[in-house]
Amino acid sequence: MRMKIVLFFLITAFTISATKAQSVGAKIVFDEEEHDFGTINEESGATSFIFYFTNKGDKPLIIQRISVSCGCTTSDWTKKPVIPGAKGEIMITYHPENRPGEFQQRLCVFSNAENDQVFLGIHGFVKPRKKTITELYPVKIGDVIAQSGRIIFPSVKKGKMQTDSLEIYNNSEKTVYLSFHATPAYIRVRVSPAKLRFHQKGYIIVTFDGGKIDTYGSVMNRIYLNTNSYSDFHNSLLVSANIEEDFSSLTPEAIKNAPVISFDSKRYDFGNLNQEDVVSHKFIIENTGKNNLILRTIKTSCGCTVVIPDKKIIAPDEKISLMVKFNPMGKRGRQIKAITVISNDPKHTTSILRIFANVYSSY
Repeated sequence: MRMKIVLFFLITAFTISATKAQSVGAKIVFDEEEHDFGTINEESGATSFIFYFTNKGDKPLIIQRISVSCGCTTSDWTKKPVIPGAKGEIMITYHPENRPGEFQQRLCVFSNAENDQVFLGIHGFVKPRKKTITELYPVKIGDVIAQSGRIIFPSVKKGKMQTDSLEIYNNSEKTVYLSFHATPAYIRVRVSPAKLRFHQKGYIIVTFDGGKIDTYGSVMNRIYLNTNSYSDFHNSLLVSANIEEDFSSLTPEAIKNAPVISFDSKRYDFGNLNQEDVVSHKFIIENTGKNNLILRTIKTSCGCTVVIPDKKIIAPDEKISLMVKFNPMGKRGRQIKAITVISNDPKHTTSILRIFANVYSSY
């Protein structure tokens, strides 16, 4: 009898120990971990899908949070503990507004399960909705609306012309006759057609003549629109261009013998300054090429910075100083100013120098 009792306790202890060894806690298993929404229409609004999961562990499962990779995706899930063997759900909602085209998002499910981080994925394609007239033409210029308020010419070669256009639309209920005034000599503007019937599309056509402007680098101009012969300086279009020297005709031999610009440094930090401190620094420019180096234009990013070169034509192997004066009056905090040097070096036409300072108020 005593032996039977001892054997009973040994078997019971072994059973409890084995049960503890087999205990795994909560375990989350999804029916699927990826979902393809296919094609959805943008105008249809938010669309959802439910990921179902099962707790295949032996303790209650609790979803703690869900991390999404984009604000376009939201989530909701079973908040109460999911007992072993029971099912729960996670609803993922994708918001397609203003997000046309393909999408792919990853979500991470955090829980108290042994596999405490599980990744889910959604993907699909958003078919764009038809845009309204005001979305297609968001900028108002007088009695017409336009796709943009500016025309940009990224590169206009000196002596060459470039033409670009801007689409406009007459959203009024009357016929509009358009013309421009106060345009510089190097910009030509016309409207096609010159008379826009109500709800008719047209174009502002701008030609920039790089042969009629005596500068290099960035240039900005406002051109002003007349509507039915009425002039209003509030109705304008910004035209910007970057004027560059044309090196396309240079032979390999000419490039080999071209001027080469070099600097002792392209950065200088003035350190800590008070607002009344006017400081200066000399950058050294050297021509390491075989022909004269010409400094075409030197521009600063702020009126607080003045540049004075010793000269603008630098002979081969010659060095000059470029004096930079910085006036911090009215500035505060970390200051970064740029000096753009444009030269006739065909390989380094544009060089950027930078000055730095920490400006403290004296008051």
